[in-house]
Amino acid sequence: MGQLFGTTHLTVNRALKQLMDEGLLERKRKVGTTVRALPTSRTIGIYVPHNFLSSSGSNYFILLTFKLQEMIEASGRHAQIWIDTRSPQEHHHPLPDLQRAAEHREILGFAVPIIGAWEYPWLRQLPVPIVGPSSLREVRSPVESDYDQLFQSYFRILKQRKLQHVALITPFPRPKSKKELLEWHKFFEPYDDNLRDFDLKTRREWEITCAPPCDHATYGRHALLELWKQKQRPQALVVYPETVVLGVLQAIWELGPECWENLQLCLHRNESSVLPVPFPVLWAETSVTELAKCLLRSLDARIEGRIAPSRTLLPFAKSKKNPASPPLPKKQP
Repeated sequence: MGQLFGTTHLTVNRALKQLMDEGLLERKRKVGTTVRALPTSRTIGIYVPHNFLSSSGSNYFILLTFKLQEMIEASGRHAQIWIDTRSPQEHHHPLPDLQRAAEHREILGFAVPIIGAWEYPWLRQLPVPIVGPSSLREVRSPVESDYDQLFQSYFRILKQRKLQHVALITPFPRPKSKKELLEWHKFFEPYDDNLRDFDLKTRREWEITCAPPCDHATYGRHALLELWKQKQRPQALVVYPETVVLGVLQAIWELGPECWENLQLCLHRNESSVLPVPFPVLWAETSVTELAKCLLRSLDARIEGRIAPSRTLLPFAKSKKNPASPPLPKKQP
């Protein structure tokens, strides 16, 4: 094939691997690589690892699961949900019922709310297409968050209000090198770029990241309490994602008006989340509906043997200020 198309065997192997990942080809031992036959089933599977449902982001994963189910059934197909209740250590091995359904072609393909490191090795071996967001470098996720747009929407308003000093609370670890390509590492480059573009200032001690494994809400609360102990405080605070926001809001209530009257909050929330606060907040919202649409559009293309759409940047809803209007943060001298 390399000679036929005037390229190297490495390029051919990469192309074949991509076609297999997209569900267009399948490789069988002692048979070879063949074009995958179109299944006749009308069922789409949804696989949900139970450890994510019991995590700090459980509301998000539950909402995405039900959005996927709703859209699949609205298209005239059947949605079958597998919730993997095994211990995390057992997630290294295929879920027997799911594997059997895939091998017997009872399922057209699978949508997964989150593809984790433990499940990915066996999920990619299933003989049907799989799509889902993931932080893993080797997963070709069809959608990723548009962090550049997120920070632009925040920082443009901060610049207009002449709020120059910005802090950040996130559980994502800052990359040690540019070679690290995990999803959350794409968070920091647009953050740094937009700070520079809008001529905003920060300090190393104002960037609270890389939490050890723990409850995100607990982490968010402790992070803000530590930040507020510092002699020099920021005028604005970016908190991402929503799971950390819950703890930050708890800490703000504990600190009282001195905190919320002197700190512009730039917070993230997911679609349909209700986080009422009586002080001004710039909200950026993730549309779970749009995420589900992107995943199913990519899955349908792979099922039908078409080239899957290119990766979609999922924008955040425009930042909004809460109706309440206490005094805006005071400018530092």
